[in-house]
Amino acid sequence: MLKRVSNKLDTEEVSEIETQLNNTISEIKSIIYDLTPPGLQFFGLSAGIQNYLTIIKKNSSIDIKYEFQGEELKDPHTGGMIFRIVQELVTNSIKHARCSEIGINIYTAHDAITLHYTDNGKGFDMQKVTMGVLNCLVV
Repeated sequence: MLKRVSNKLDTEEVSEIETQLNNTISEIKSIIYDLTPPGLQFFGLSAGIQNYLTIIKKNSSIDIKYEFQGEELKDPHTGGMIFRIVQELVTNSIKHARCSEIGINIYTAHDAITLHYTDNGKGFDMQKVTMGVLNCLVV
């Protein structure tokens, strides 16, 4: 409908509205992807993470090494949790650690999942670390 209006009116305001609408649609698609990575149930965790890392690599200069070994994980609940963990780790490495390299290794076997994550970021001062409410490190 907006396209028809823009063809009839051809004003700068209509063009700006069309641009804003397209940007909003792109942002909504990105939010939906972040909430539920497409294909996780059909293609598995490895493919979901690989797709996510491809997007990150396109939008940054970070060198990301990713390796997945073992049985593909297609359970959307468990796979979704692991995906969120990886997503949060990558986000924190980029945002806070200001790293240039990330390494992600995931190993699955029977009923066990091992996630090994590294980055070459700036780290934090262990003297300023305290224990949180859940006995987790709080930086």
